[in-house]
Amino acid sequence: MIVLSALTAFCCAVGAANRPLVYAAASTMDAMQALAAAYQRETGVSIGLSFAGSSTLARQIENGAPADIFISANSGWMDHLERLGRVRAENRRMLLRNTLVLIAPEGHNLSIANLTTDFVGRLALGDPAHVPAGMYARQALEYHDLWQALGPERLLYCRDVRTVLRLVELGEAAAGIVYRTDARSSQKVNVAEIFDENSHDPVLYPVALLNDRGEAAAFYAFLFSDTAREILQSFGFVEPGLGQTQPDGGFKPTRRDSGAVLRGALVVSLKVALLSLVLIAVPGIVTGWLLARKDFRGKSFLEAVIHAPLVLPPVITGYVLLLALGRKGWIGHWLDTWLGVSFSFNTAGAVLAAAVMSFPLLVRSARLGVELVDPGLETAAASLGASPLYTFLRVTLPLALPGILTGLTLAFARSLGEFGATIIFAGNIEGETRSIPLAMFTLLQQPGEERTVFLLALLAVGLSLLALTAADWGSRRLQQRYRGPA
Repeated sequence: MIVLSALTAFCCAVGAANRPLVYAAASTMDAMQALAAAYQRETGVSIGLSFAGSSTLARQIENGAPADIFISANSGWMDHLERLGRVRAENRRMLLRNTLVLIAPEGHNLSIANLTTDFVGRLALGDPAHVPAGMYARQALEYHDLWQALGPERLLYCRDVRTVLRLVELGEAAAGIVYRTDARSSQKVNVAEIFDENSHDPVLYPVALLNDRGEAAAFYAFLFSDTAREILQSFGFVEPGLGQTQPDGGFKPTRRDSGAVLRGALVVSLKVALLSLVLIAVPGIVTGWLLARKDFRGKSFLEAVIHAPLVLPPVITGYVLLLALGRKGWIGHWLDTWLGVSFSFNTAGAVLAAAVMSFPLLVRSARLGVELVDPGLETAAASLGASPLYTFLRVTLPLALPGILTGLTLAFARSLGEFGATIIFAGNIEGETRSIPLAMFTLLQQPGEERTVFLLALLAVGLSLLALTAADWGSRRLQQRYRGPA
């Protein structure tokens, strides 16, 4: 049985190793899935697909990701990999051409001309610092004298075009700039207007064969076949044209001052972490006491709900928050309609996401702290006429403080490092929600920013160690004060 299991695992590993792995820009997702299915029908060979922003994929390939074929939405990232020796010039060709469009939620009328007059809300686009679609969008907006007119407070930067599309579908963004192929894939958005091709660099997709092992070279050739051409055209892509290349100006990563990036990320991180701590401190301590001292119907269910963020993937938690408290969410819709209050894609959203993710840590530690307090002391205080509130404040709370302090510290450190729920629910907005982890994520997508990323990592480690050290010192002092020398 053991030999059979080992043989099965080995065969699966060999099969996976021989399967071509394609890293493709997120905007090609639907078309590439159709191409992979068509190729499998013809040859019986399955194709592995990995989709993300071109910058993310290029960074992964740069750091050794086992990609066999790379399809980028911008020539600049292909040039970057070629300079590093990961792409050979003779193994790259121009594959596709796309069109940039302005989209709005279904039923809304909008045009490029009235973006600064009739437009209310935020315009979503790819982050122009590293997302090709965002770079083209910025060029188009500058061409129409709209970039400065809209200003950063009206623009919502996203990690890829599919995120832009999703936010417009959900109504979290009043409009967005995506590729025409992305707009065609959704029934919930309208193409308000097509940007003139003269307003931005040509949207061209180069493809490169990185490894010719197994079926990779055959699939690379299939991408230029008549069958593939028909499939790509059905999704709205067109041929790039013979000899057409992307201008050098198509790739201009934004260079940022390291000091300004560090200061901005630090301020946002501290603000979000401290505000989230203020938000959960009292509810967390009271909930911990309730779980430690009371038995009631539904207690197990309440514990499961409270601790769910500890076991759920953070992006799932962020998505649930978006569905519940987004502008079109179950609760958020009414808050936005009746009170004009919105928690998504702003600092309040970042605070709420951090609070939800860190709340279980505080509750768990506070509960353990209360459980270590001898109930007999509380009974004695009550027998002397002390009210339940007085007993809690003067007996239980002081003796449970070491555990509570530990919980507050863990919650603070968790808020400093929060990423997944924040980027889904609050976005990656510079000066509002771009904390240290999100700043690192953004800069990792840009070549030449390794030093700033390293400094951000050091800053995050330093803050966490400082918080933990301070908590340990405070816990020891409290133990000495209320329980005598340890």
